[in-house]
Amino acid sequence: RGNNYLQACKQLAVQSLTGAKYEPKITVLRETMGVMQHHDAITGTEKQHVANDYARLLSEAIEECEDASCSILSDLATGIETSGCKSCHLLNISQCEVSEHSEQFVLTLYNPLSRPVTEFVRLPITAETAYTVTDPWGQNLTVQFVPLPDAVLRIPGRESSATAELVFQADDIPPLGYKSYLITKQPSSYTNSLRAKRSAGSETEAPVDVGDRRLGLTIDDSDPKRFVLHVDNEDIPLIQEFLYYKSMPGDNSKDSKRASGAYIFRPDGAPIPLCNNQKKPRRVSGPVVQEIHEECNEWVSQVIRKYNGNDNIEFEWLVGPIPDDDKIDKKIQRK
Repeated sequence: RGNNYLQACKQLAVQSLTGAKYEPKITVLRETMGVMQHHDAITGTEKQHVANDYARLLSEAIEECEDASCSILSDLATGIETSGCKSCHLLNISQCEVSEHSEQFVLTLYNPLSRPVTEFVRLPITAETAYTVTDPWGQNLTVQFVPLPDAVLRIPGRESSATAELVFQADDIPPLGYKSYLITKQPSSYTNSLRAKRSAGSETEAPVDVGDRRLGLTIDDSDPKRFVLHVDNEDIPLIQEFLYYKSMPGDNSKDSKRASGAYIFRPDGAPIPLCNNQKKPRRVSGPVVQEIHEECNEWVSQVIRKYNGNDNIEFEWLVGPIPDDDKIDKKIQRK
């Protein structure tokens, strides 16, 4: 992610006539990314206090790069206020101060690739509020309101009022360019009149599926671990499981007492299934995306997602915090 920011900042600076003056800010991130090439930073095998310092360095460097990119965007396009330019760094836990608390804001998407791209945008919002999304030509886009999975709402440290996400499709973002969308919160009267007919992700009981016969997936009603993948009218039965290995304890005094840890995987026995009493999956469907929300247990969950018109099925899993009250280290496996 840090490298993504760095490349975008460098590209924007090249496109701006005044880009050279932002080099010192960009260089901060450039140098920090050099530090992040250390194998511990890449794999996460460092001790916690070192991981905290890596996070601090990267956060400070990204902020410098953000300041530069906001100013450059203001140089490139009139009407963009740099003082209000903010990024949402906690979208991975569905938290964004701007989308949750602003009555109206402009979302700018930058494409660092050399070809046009189409992306699906997800913004954290409060569930009982309606929004409109307007493209650069003044056209209102189709939007969908998707409730957040319970597992996301329980993430430790999450400080957010959002209980849903606003989802829409951003078409043809130009290569090495950007596109801006006006997002407006609607008044309560509009929300009430729209609530019955708006494109909220409706939850259904059966069947638990996403997509269609050309590309889709159906979960077995009797066993959520089993599902059928549909590809060009062909059915492919599959089994997906979450398991864990108990880590071998030891004091590392000799080979037979080598403990499983950051640099060695030494399990104590065969993997153990995690989803013995799995809840029934929830299905959410709408004009933009179809989703299946699964909870394996209190700390393992998954969302299976198929965007309409898109030839991909996403599996987005969430693990943790891993309980340690039994004093057993666990290595999680998805198979």
